[in-house]
Amino acid sequence: MNIGLIKTRAKEELNKNKEGMIRVVLIISLLSVLPTLFSDTDYSWIGIVLSIIFIPLEFAFVYTGLHYATGCAETINEYDSLVGVKNWFKLIGTYICRYIYVFAYSLLPGLFFGFCMSFVMTGFQVDTILLILAVVFGIILCFVAIGAFFKTTLTMYLYEDYGLKNMTAVRESSRLMKGHVGDLLRLYLSFLPWIILHVAIMAGGFYFLQQGLPQTVAVIVSGILGMLFATYTYLPLFNVSLAVFYKEIVYHAYH
Repeated sequence: MNIGLIKTRAKEELNKNKEGMIRVVLIISLLSVLPTLFSDTDYSWIGIVLSIIFIPLEFAFVYTGLHYATGCAETINEYDSLVGVKNWFKLIGTYICRYIYVFAYSLLPGLFFGFCMSFVMTGFQVDTILLILAVVFGIILCFVAIGAFFKTTLTMYLYEDYGLKNMTAVRESSRLMKGHVGDLLRLYLSFLPWIILHVAIMAGGFYFLQQGLPQTVAVIVSGILGMLFATYTYLPLFNVSLAVFYKEIVYHAYH
């Protein structure tokens, strides 16, 4: 799969209504910060409630991305940023199924390994070989987790495009992604310089802000700065590129 051509097509579609996607990304980014405002207060339960409400918030990226990928960019506006929240009850089951899949294929083996390690280490001297094995296994688990996440990337696109729900959508995404996990990784890596700058701005902003502000405030402000940077640089193109990537896969799989 030619990642360069995917990004070129995504850029062409994005330029038809770039402002619409920027507004959608900006609103979603700002809303995602809201739960952290209550994290260290007596109203932390509000943050928990908001986090649950916002679980399908990023579905707006899927919804808008598909509109751009199908030549309907002109129809997108800021109101589409809430499409995931508006359809919470319809979407939540499929999101939960995706989380269960990723958890089962990545976190469960890690928890089992951690339990075994704690059992072995109790009352025994841990030698260098055992520690090396633990590190190697941990690295393998990271790759397994990334692979499980990538395999389910198409889940919500299949929901919006074909009406597939719950574990059916998850399994179909995993099937379609066979042979394309490396392609998706290359797409992510093509945005790596922007992602590194994004993280650097957040980390640098937090470092300087915490010198004169409470830590919670520093986290929130640095997070907003990073989101603003991402919104006006790479996130709009990244979201449309994912939708075009999905369309390329289903076109060759279903036609």
